[in-house]
Amino acid sequence: MGNKIKDSIPKSRFVRIIPISLIMYMVAYMDRNNIGFAFDGMADSLHLSPGLIGTAGGIFFLGYVLLQIPAGYLASRFSTAKILFITQIIWGILACSTAFVQNGTQLLVIRFILGMAEAALYPCLLVLIARWFPLSERARANSLWQLGAPISSLIMGPISGIIVTNHDWRWMFIIQGFPALLIAIVWLFVIKDSPDKVKLLSKEEREYLRTEQAKDEQAAAKNITVKQNFWKGTFTNPKVWILCFSYFLMNMGAYGVALWLPKIIQNLTHSGYTTVGFISILPAAAGIIGLYVNASHSDRTGERRWHAALALILGGTCLLLSTFTSQYVIISVIFLVLTSMFAGGFGAVFWSIPPMILNPSALGPSIGLINGIGNLGGFFGPMIVGTLIGQSGSTTLGLIFLAISYICGGLCVTLVKLKSKQQESSKESFTLEA
Repeated sequence: MGNKIKDSIPKSRFVRIIPISLIMYMVAYMDRNNIGFAFDGMADSLHLSPGLIGTAGGIFFLGYVLLQIPAGYLASRFSTAKILFITQIIWGILACSTAFVQNGTQLLVIRFILGMAEAALYPCLLVLIARWFPLSERARANSLWQLGAPISSLIMGPISGIIVTNHDWRWMFIIQGFPALLIAIVWLFVIKDSPDKVKLLSKEEREYLRTEQAKDEQAAAKNITVKQNFWKGTFTNPKVWILCFSYFLMNMGAYGVALWLPKIIQNLTHSGYTTVGFISILPAAAGIIGLYVNASHSDRTGERRWHAALALILGGTCLLLSTFTSQYVIISVIFLVLTSMFAGGFGAVFWSIPPMILNPSALGPSIGLINGIGNLGGFFGPMIVGTLIGQSGSTTLGLIFLAISYICGGLCVTLVKLKSKQQESSKESFTLEA
């Protein structure tokens, strides 16, 4: 009976918030990762080594980390809509400007600043989703906008391959950086910080969100035994650091694979970048399926830990199998696709945990810390893979390293105990125990 009443509530929040958030994340993800298709062109025209190129791919995350906590702090206290409008304008200009670098130093600097510009994206979107969606919908809502990452890969591969093949890597950065400026304008007029600021929201939906928000706050209060101020709730909470380490290991694998995927596929198939771009559609499509299916099943069952842990453990196992079957191209590509499908299911479930175990005052900064420290893996993963490729002349050692990162990240999640309380009524009250 309760589900029928809930189903009758208008869902304009999904239409208002999710599509534009998905597109924004899709553009941001493309602007940080399309450098993978420029690696060969940059190596030739700028005379860069694989190690330096890998560092350029990963240094984005050093800038990204630097402003994560301030961005999370601002997101929890000021207008997330306005913050994201400003940052979109800045990163769009920087993404286009990458086309004009003339040497390795300029490339490293602009990638570092681009990371700083995109730093507000994740914490602001997570805070925005927490304001608009009750806990029972949050994993699903997060999974929908986070589809922007695999959809971006789906589109980026063929488009980047065609542009690089028929023009060059400089045009790729200009063409793919400009959409951020357009999306920023749309974002400014469409997005509001909370349901209370939207006049056209129906009375039924507004009351439903207020009621569910109150219930979620009561459930969270039961899981927090000590009142936490900003600093204690963020920096001295062991739960936050466990989540940081898990997310770090995941990003070691995820961004190492994402940034070097064109080279991985090229080595497997011995194809040009146009063919590589179209083959890269397969892992991206699989990632979309894994993301939505795992998040939806997690919401239905109320289980979080194993949905997140198994996503990484199975993803890492498939990446190892892809590496060990590289002499059989079709089989190896299949395992590579399965890697993306399983690992792609991690993020949305993982990010449904922090709002359940943190005071509101510590939520934004803690999300910033988790995302910031975690995304250091995005620096080390590509850099280490680039170094291993430069030393060994192949991608094998790099892929084994990334697979181990995935598996260890999944095992780390299993150390975090989640206990469901009153699952029959809410399926969403959890206690996280270090």
